[in-house]
Amino acid sequence: KILEQCPNCYDKSKPVGKHMEGQVVTVINRSEIVGRPLAAMLANDGADVYSIDINSIYLFRGGRLHKCEGETPESCVRKSSVVVTGVPTK
Repeated sequence: KILEQCPNCYDKSKPVGKHMEGQVVTVINRSEIVGRPLAAMLANDGADVYSIDINSIYLFRGGRLHKCEGETPESCVRKSSVVVTGVPTK
């Protein structure tokens, strides 16, 4: 719902599954509770989603998961129009 209110981010005039087409999103933390499901939902809405965890970076695109070699968290964030962090604290 929050992304629907962001200008030029979520386009409800596009068909379902393409509302975020052309957007790049980075989700930091690939937890089973928030990070992974959120990345999958955004990708299902048409976004390219970088999913960053402590050991790896994956790209959710077009219903597929691709391991990213050579990408850093910083390079992913620089490409993104939306960044979501869900990092736990101790």
